[in-house]
Amino acid sequence: MPDVDLAIRRAAQRRGVSPQVLKKLVRQESGGNNKAKSPAGARGIAQFMPATAKQYGVNLDDNRISDDLDGAARYLADSLKRTGGNYTEALSIYNSGRPDGYKHIAETANYVKSILNGVDTKASPATKAPKSASSVDRRSAILAYAQNTHAPGALQSLAAGLATPSEPKAATPEPDDGGTSKGGVANFDGKPVAAWIKPLLEYARERGWKGSVTSGYRSDADQTRIYRSGVRPAAKPKALGGGGSKHSETGFLKGAIDVTDARTLDKILKAKNSRLKAAGAKDPPHFSVSRNGTY
Repeated sequence: MPDVDLAIRRAAQRRGVSPQVLKKLVRQESGGNNKAKSPAGARGIAQFMPATAKQYGVNLDDNRISDDLDGAARYLADSLKRTGGNYTEALSIYNSGRPDGYKHIAETANYVKSILNGVDTKASPATKAPKSASSVDRRSAILAYAQNTHAPGALQSLAAGLATPSEPKAATPEPDDGGTSKGGVANFDGKPVAAWIKPLLEYARERGWKGSVTSGYRSDADQTRIYRSGVRPAAKPKALGGGGSKHSETGFLKGAIDVTDARTLDKILKAKNSRLKAAGAKDPPHFSVSRNGTY
């Protein structure tokens, strides 16, 4: 039988998340049962949906727990980066697909509370492995780093038994609206915006942004009316054979907003390392997720 606790600890240390939190997450998800299945279709010890498992390189059919746990640690680490190191919001994403789910969904609120009860997340920051890691765990982490990056220096460190080198910051996977994260429209100050954007605007408002949304979500029919009115620049709507506007999209990492006080919002979102970014001189009030340099 595999040593589940050891595998959890190694995965957590490799990805820089709290081993305590990861261990309680696994217990909450499956009770440590690698063959667990949920009515919604989640499988394995970390209860991955098939689309999320594919995104994180997890094979749900090989009966191995190591890649499942590493995938769970990576997903948690990515969510921590997205939320500025907030374990409450990161766990909320793991359970509900949205950082504010713990405020609105009873199941998610109970899930987060159960995992974080009695856990000191400040003692295990998301950006550092615990200092008490054993030499065996440090060597395993260095080996994983070396294999992933083909770094000869890391292999030399492994041979010398040195501490784990800093792993380069990985790009956070950018899922489409395939069901792993919820889309839809939310209301912010009376304006419709893509649901995943609303928590970011609330975050910015709490930190001093006093602007407003001048244009949030609009349907392709609305875009068609704008385009036909002669307003330019305006994306050609899908109804007229164009690519449509980002304002008419709502899936996770899709959608767009135009705002006032764009400079302050840009500063706050940059500090948060958010993927919602200002288009800059191209269109100063506009914020969206860049795709190949376009906003």
